[in-house]
Amino acid sequence: MTEEREQGELSTDKKKVEETLKNKLVNRVASRLVGQKAKRESPARLGIAFWGSAGWYIPVPTAVGALIGRWLDGKYPQEGLSWSLNLMLVGLVFGVFAAAQWLKREAIDQTLKNQAEREQQIAEMQKEGDARDTK
Repeated sequence: MTEEREQGELSTDKKKVEETLKNKLVNRVASRLVGQKAKRESPARLGIAFWGSAGWYIPVPTAVGALIGRWLDGKYPQEGLSWSLNLMLVGLVFGVFAAAQWLKREAIDQTLKNQAEREQQIAEMQKEGDARDTK
């Protein structure tokens, strides 16, 4: 009777080991597939989007600052103080900060999107593996 119990425990342990190995294999294959898909996507698209955005985020506030400064220079002239230069620099700093915030948001969005795609692929592969095991 103890031999039957030991054989039952061994078969249970064997099933657990097989299940663990199957899950590891599915995860490894899924991560490779996700990696291959990521390699196929063009990083140039994100680069072009960044420079296009930088084209709006940086020069526009700089130009607006310079224009407001020029108007202030004409309206309220001061010795030794150039409103144009100072407000242009403020616009530049604001534009760089805005571009950095945009880039940070884009990176977070891209990471979350990649993670969701990977989890979906892993779930699909696990379903396929479970379907094969039930056959």
